[in-house]
Amino acid sequence: MNERQLEIMVRRCPEAVFGAGFELVAQQLSLPSGRIDLLLKDATGTRHVVELKKGRATRAALQQVLAYSHDLSVEAGVLVIPWVVAHEIPPAVESEANSQNVRVLAVSIDACYALCEEFGIVESDLIGSRKGSVISGG
Repeated sequence: MNERQLEIMVRRCPEAVFGAGFELVAQQLSLPSGRIDLLLKDATGTRHVVELKKGRATRAALQQVLAYSHDLSVEAGVLVIPWVVAHEIPPAVESEANSQNVRVLAVSIDACYALCEEFGIVESDLIGSRKGSVISGG
C-alpha cells in the first residue's frame, strides 16, 4: 500500500483509525510550510494534522508535521495536535515524537487492507482522485 492509498483509506474511515468522534475536515491543504495530507477534528472540535508515510516513519516526518501544526495554529488561532501515521514507527522515532508532543500511530499494511475490507473500500477507490483542498466545514 503506497502513501496515496493510505491517505484514501484513512480519509474514508477516520474513526476506525483514530477513534470515535474523528472526522475529516480537509485534505491536501496548502500551508506556508507545505501541503498537509489530512486535517481532522475530534468530538471536542480539536484539530489534528496528520502526516502519512508509507513504510517506516522518519524523524523528518516529525519535523514536517510540527511545521504544519505551527502554521495551522498561527492561522487559525487554535490548538492543533500533530500526528505521524505510518506502516511502522521505529522506537527511536517514537521516542523523539513523544519528546516533541507528536502523536504517532502504526497501521500495518495488513491492518490497512483489513480496514478496506471492513469498510468496503475496493482497489478502484484507492486510485481515485483527490477531492480538492477542503472537504467539509472549516
